[in-house]
Formats: sequence, structure tokens, C-alpha cells
Amino acid sequence: MTFNLQTNADGVATVSVDGRLLYSQYDPHKQARRWAEALSLAHNTRYVLLVGDLLGYAAAALRATRPELQIIAIKPAASIAVQAVEERYTVASDSPEQIRASVRAAIPYHALTGIEALSWPPAGTVLPQWSERTERAVIAAVSDRRSELATTAAFGRTWLHNALCRSLHHRTRSEIRLQTGDLLVVGAGSTLSSLAQPQFANAGVLAASSAVASLHAIDREPAIALHLDGGRWAQRYLHTIARVAPQALVVLGLKASRGPVREPVLIRSDWFGEAVAPDAADWPYVPEQPSVGLTLLDLRTRLGCTQPARTAGLDFCSYDLRSHAANHHNEQLVASSASRLAPGYHQLFERAAAGAKRLPTRWPDGTPAYTTAALDVFRAAFTHTAASAQPIAAVPELLRATEALEYVPSQPLQLERRVVQRPAARHRSEHARRQLAQWCDMLRQGEHSPLTDEITLHLAPVEFVRGNAEAARATAVRELTTLQSYVALRAERLG
Repeated sequence: MTFNLQTNADGVATVSVDGRLLYSQYDPHKQARRWAEALSLAHNTRYVLLVGDLLGYAAAALRATRPELQIIAIKPAASIAVQAVEERYTVASDSPEQIRASVRAAIPYHALTGIEALSWPPAGTVLPQWSERTERAVIAAVSDRRSELATTAAFGRTWLHNALCRSLHHRTRSEIRLQTGDLLVVGAGSTLSSLAQPQFANAGVLAASSAVASLHAIDREPAIALHLDGGRWAQRYLHTIARVAPQALVVLGLKASRGPVREPVLIRSDWFGEAVAPDAADWPYVPEQPSVGLTLLDLRTRLGCTQPARTAGLDFCSYDLRSHAANHHNEQLVASSASRLAPGYHQLFERAAAGAKRLPTRWPDGTPAYTTAALDVFRAAFTHTAASAQPIAAVPELLRATEALEYVPSQPLQLERRVVQRPAARHRSEHARRQLAQWCDMLRQGEHSPLTDEITLHLAPVEFVRGNAEAARATAVRELTTLQSYVALRAERLG
């Protein structure tokens, strides 16, 4: 695309893209005002995601009609793109993945109850491909943010409690680095069973904690297990690792569910709750990704693996009605809860196929595959982000070669491990107490910031979603006071 900045007879700027005008050649301001006045925005709209307004005329017209609007502008990458004073935030990119990530980060949680996405109409004609991809990315970003809102509201209190317990409990942590060999990246999908083949008997495995039970069923043990799930039910993954793979190194996020693990590799991801740990800044940084599969690939790279990744069990679809490899905990739960009125096969259908869509292609053996909107999103992110990753077995709509690449074992896996002493227990407790007190002070003073939004969402989700800021702060302060009492009690036990 070739962008050319032009001026009309009155000296007003306009722009053409490959010879086609994005704004009126005569009066772009009047054109934008007419467009803005014809819009019918909901009364509670406070945030607008504006696509394709390169010079900011549409943003200015929107603010003129609705001064309370906060505008996040999404524009193509062009040297003439500018951020107008009417725009709260500007994303300038041609990459749908970058647009999606940037828009998701720019949308505050409290905006989700009053947000609308708009496109500058001429952009659909002048920039058709960019506009179509960008509109899909923007809608996906809003969906991502709403999913994050729902998840945080459900688990926020548990995450903070997990973080406190983990920081106060673990006296040591491990640091690891790859010396020789490679790591196979393994999720809990059906193709995990491919690792039963003899050539993978001695492969070094980096696995999601949810895949460990299925690996054990085929007599495989991970070298490293990544555990990020903060829900209470995910504790069973850590218990499984301790029981069937005690030699595996466990990589933990601070908010992950608790369970038996010694000297874990603690990682940070810019989650605000990591501030309760005095040494969190020293931990390896592994940012949160849309799916655990992408996080596994990122961790593999950060450990020092430079070769293209081989993956198994990252399917992003079901195999017939089974979403996981054999012996997965969820499959065991379905089997144990089956009854005459709710047969196991019916429960599998409700989970995998009811409300889902069948993929256009099937598994190589003809078995149907089902997916969901969320899995579609994860698969798209995996396909675009992990271009150098290759499944060891054919997966519908994922394999980018006519045949799976042959797995060639490299040198034997050797990991360098160093056990590091964390700050003294009393120091950890005192640091956590000070941090909780600081958050309480911020809330009592009525300070409004992204951090206070995060705190109130975690600890007072009902009040936060309803928009009752005063009640949300009061509830969050009570919850923080309870956590302070927990920390103080532990400090007393330490003498």
C-alpha cells in the first residue's frame, strides 16, 4: 500500500492509498461530522474502537458529538499516521496478531460494559483486506478481554491467596538452563499418544501439567512440567506429578494452584499479584499467552532451545468426542460421574460436540473432529505465532506440510539446574504485609488506576462488574485485611 498525503485548496490535509482517497478531497471535516451525527450509539457507550481513521477526523467528530467518549484508534502502519488529541490510545499495525494483542491490552476492564467497535466507512473500500482482518482482530480482542474478565472474576481471590501461600511457603527455588539436547512440547490433546512410538522413548519432554497423567499411561515422563492453572481443581495435576513423575522439574506461575512440589522454577508474567513476593523481579519472565501451548513454546525458547519445535497433543480440536488423550483427569471425571440418566458418552457429546462445529477436514483415519470458538482462536494464534513449530502427527487444519516431519533425536537432554535460596521467611512475610497495606491505602484514598481496577476485580468482582466503585473498594479492603491477618498469623508461627 502506498500512502500519499495531500492538501486541498483550503490547505486541509487528506490522504490517498494507491490513488484512492480515504477522506473527501473538498471537506474531510464535514464528511466526518455527517458520519458521526448519523451514528446511533448506545447511551451507556463510553469507549469506541475506531478502525481505519488514519488522520483522526472521525475521532474528532465523535468527540464533538459525545465528549465523554474514550477512543482507541486502530490504523494501518503508515509513516503519516498520527495520534490525534481526541484519541485515548492509538494502535498502528498491519499485523492482525499485533493489533489483537495491543487492543486487548488497551481496553480497561471497566470499559467492557459500554464499548462499541466502529469502522471509518471509506476504509472498507480503500483498504479492504486490511479492514477485514483488522475488524476480526478487534472483535477477537474484545472477546478475549471479556473472557479474561469472567475468568478473573471467578478466580481472583483464589489467585491472590495462592500467590501469598506460595511466596510464604517456598524457601528455595530452582533456575534451569538447557545445556544439550532438545525439548518436545506436549499438551494434553489426543495426539499425545504418538509419543508411545519407540523413537520417542528417550525424548526430553516439556509438558503442560495437565498432560502428565496421559504421559504416564504410555510410560513417558516429562523432564519439565509447566503449571499455570489457578483453579482449585487443578491441584490434582501437581499431585499427579508428585506421584508419577517425581523427578520432573516443575515450572510454576505464582497464582497457580497449590500442591506438593519442591524447589520449583518460579516465573513471573507481569501479574500485579506478583508484588507480594520480594524477589519476583529476579524470576524468569514468561509472559502470559492466549493458550498454554504458546506459553510452552515460549518457555522452550527461553530455556535455550533454538531448533524448530516438535509438538504433540497441541490439537485444538477433539478426536471424535474425546478432547484429551487417554487417562486425562477430565476423562476420568466423566467416567466416574456416568450414570443411567447421564451416560458417559452423552457427557462427552455435551462437552465436545453440542454447540461446537465440525472442522472442514477430518483426522487422517477419517474420524470427525470438533472445535469451539475458543479453540479456533487458540489454533489461529498458534498457526500464526508458532511458524517454526511442527506437530509430530497430522492434526486437522494445523499441519503445514503434506507429511509430519520426521523426529530426529538430538544429543541427550542435559539441563543445568541451580537451587537458589529465597529471602528469609520473616522478610517474605513482612514484605507481603507491607504490599497488602499499600493496596489498602490506595483503595481507601479512592485512587483510580489500572492497578486499583485489577485489585477490585480480583477481590470484589460483583461490585466491580456492576460499576459500584465505592462498594467494590470497600469489599476489596475487607478482603485485603483478611489476607493481612493470614500473613500476620504465619509470621507469629515463625516466631
